Amino acid sequence: MAEKSPVKTQGGQKKEERDGLIALWQGYHGEIEVRTFPKLSTQQVRRVAIGDDHTIFCTEGGQVYTCGSNKHGQLGAENLEVDYSADPVFVSGLKDILIKDVACGSNHCAAVSRDGQVYCWGESSHSQCGQQVNKVPTPTRVQIQNLSQDTCHHGNPLEVEEIKIAQISCGAQHTAAVSRNGEIWVWGSGKGLGIKDVAETEKPVCLQNLVNRNVISVSCGLNHTLVIVEKSVLPDDVTLTPRGSRLRSSVLDTVTHDFMPSTCAKCNAEIYSYKDLNDTCIISVDHLCDSQRSLDSSSVSQNLNESVSEKPCDTDEVFLDLESEKDKSQSSEKQEGNNTSNEKSKSESGDVEKASCKDSTVRNQTEDKNNTKKVRVRRRIRHLGKKGYL
Repeated sequence: MAEKSPVKTQGGQKKEERDGLIALWQGYHGEIEVRTFPKLSTQQVRRVAIGDDHTIFCTEGGQVYTCGSNKHGQLGAENLEVDYSADPVFVSGLKDILIKDVACGSNHCAAVSRDGQVYCWGESSHSQCGQQVNKVPTPTRVQIQNLSQDTCHHGNPLEVEEIKIAQISCGAQHTAAVSRNGEIWVWGSGKGLGIKDVAETEKPVCLQNLVNRNVISVSCGLNHTLVIVEKSVLPDDVTLTPRGSRLRSSVLDTVTHDFMPSTCAKCNAEIYSYKDLNDTCIISVDHLCDSQRSLDSSSVSQNLNESVSEKPCDTDEVFLDLESEKDKSQSSEKQEGNNTSNEKSKSESGDVEKASCKDSTVRNQTEDKNNTKKVRVRRRIRHLGKKGYL
């Protein structure tokens, strides 16, 4: 039975954690027999990955062991002349490096150190180890850099940014890694790269279709890649209505099928949505059945009624204000007209051109005042319309 060791969590509380012991069994050809590796019996194994014919182990102390076939150098052990090792061998090329994550492709391995650096070894005939060679016998660092084409104000190129990796996965001929910034970087060859019109690359490339999507995890198949991206979800299953108000939705009931995608139990529609971007397909769950849409619309109308009731407005009062402004404008026009007529009667020997010029000036001033009042009235009506009072 495995011993238990106390481990402190982030909250300061202690919890018991079992030691990691490796167990291996093999079926199909005969009786299943579970066995362990004596060399790893005293080690706490935290990560394990399996390729076509080899296995990699990562211990709690950051050490790496491999076993199985070594035809392509996938064991990564120096001075190992045999092509197969049933017992785990220590990867001495990583003895001074603390490893936190490991992965296996068909015939190659990848490891991520605790400071975010990537090391690959094994078959690299398709650049899956970051080199265009047939075999990489020992762990070799893969440089993952953000090569910016921007320059400073002096015209000199900016410094190269070293990308730190958090998690890695391997396919048959490609490798994919998740950076600490939530980006996905790929290298190797095949359709699993997800890069349009690029069949092979030895330099890691960032997938632009998933930039700013905050990639959480990655997993590679033989010739395809799957990633999990973060989705913004309000707490307690709360969603936003089209007007921005919060609405608590019920748990989505689904029906699973053997060979078809899951469907909604209420409307029998598929709950998954698919978005195809070149060589990348984004799958998300954004289903909203008809009953939920009707609930959303009723909630929106209710919120609108509540907002109107909180700030009541009498439409008659609004139109009365408009009528009063209209009356004021008419009275001001009459008064200005009387003033101009009195001035004409008093000036018996005035110049005709000066009088006509004054009349045009007064007329222009009156039109400007009317236009200004009309603009004010329009603005007020528009403001009341935005508030929902009209």
